[in-house]
Amino acid sequence: MKGTLELINHAEHAVCAQIIRLFFGNCSQMGDVLFFPLSSEQIARSPAGVSISVRTDVVIDSDELTGLRHVQAFSSAQLESMVSIEIVLRADRLHRFSCQTNLPDFRRNLKRVLYLALSNWTGISFPWGSLTGLDLPRSARNCWSGVAGKRLLELCEQIGDCQKKRQS
Repeated sequence: MKGTLELINHAEHAVCAQIIRLFFGNCSQMGDVLFFPLSSEQIARSPAGVSISVRTDVVIDSDELTGLRHVQAFSSAQLESMVSIEIVLRADRLHRFSCQTNLPDFRRNLKRVLYLALSNWTGISFPWGSLTGLDLPRSARNCWSGVAGKRLLELCEQIGDCQKKRQS
């Protein structure tokens, strides 16, 4: 038995497939639907099957989203224009998840809300990563960019100077 994920008002197949693969393994696409395998335990929990719909309240242009990856500074219109993402997971019962996002953050928030829906239903969670809210590389980058980062850099330079003096 296979589960289905239907995309409504957007065509972010790759983004959704990336999250589906974390929980179910490989998936396949036909039109606006992704198909994914269910384990025997998941089939037992949901004998009628599993269907997920990922809907946005407005039509999202994937080419526009791709173009936003290369923008250095966003306009206030891009940042203020909000889009609703709603995930409806029909399995053993109905599960609903939603969020509001702007276009520059659309893909990241789509991944996050889909991850939360699937994590809630499957009971599978991952210890860290950008989807769980604990993004170690981003945390380190933020630390290095602030005042604390400047102090860390000074300490590293001092340690480097000490090691150079020892080697001489």
